[in-house]
Amino acid sequence: MSEPFYPIPPSFGALMKPQGAERNFVEELKTLHTYEEAIKRFGGEKKLQEFPLIDKLLKSFSLSSFSELKQKLPFQELIDYLAEETIVQKITVEESIIQNINLYLSSKPKEFYFDREYGCIVHNYDFRQLNDTPSKDQLKRTISDYLQKFEKRITVNTVSIEINDVQESVEGSHPRICRYITITIAGILVQTQERLREMKFRLVRYT
Repeated sequence: MSEPFYPIPPSFGALMKPQGAERNFVEELKTLHTYEEAIKRFGGEKKLQEFPLIDKLLKSFSLSSFSELKQKLPFQELIDYLAEETIVQKITVEESIIQNINLYLSSKPKEFYFDREYGCIVHNYDFRQLNDTPSKDQLKRTISDYLQKFEKRITVNTVSIEINDVQESVEGSHPRICRYITITIAGILVQTQERLREMKFRLVRYT
């Protein structure tokens, strides 16, 4: 079995896109008044079930279909529940830390006005040239500095970097080199002194 990784989006915008789509879905529902209007607007019950928020809600109530959901929840209660889910998502401290690190790794330096140094240097390099890649030491240093400055909920024990090139076959085209940058962070939760499981992040770049 392959090791689990937290895939890093190619940009901050890509990271935020799914969250924006969820909010747009809820805002659209807010303009409606009944389940019948929602079913008509989104093209049927099966289409509605495909939305992650609806799927999550069905699972939380142990329901198997949108029809069962209609019988269980009044439409306005559905709206209220979905609105709360998109505003306040209940996650663990560890999940919050992972999200915070993922945000940093997917952000370009100088992208945010509140701190021009925020953002991972990996985005400053052109991976189409094999020699234009940050060194392991550069990445390790910049990530360690970020964690010390922005993620004070953990005490970092180790930051390790692995950079591997893999040749991928592309149908109808020449093979291309895929560069995997794997970042592994080990640390302790400051509040409880609990040792966290290793957090592995993988960034993929094509040359």
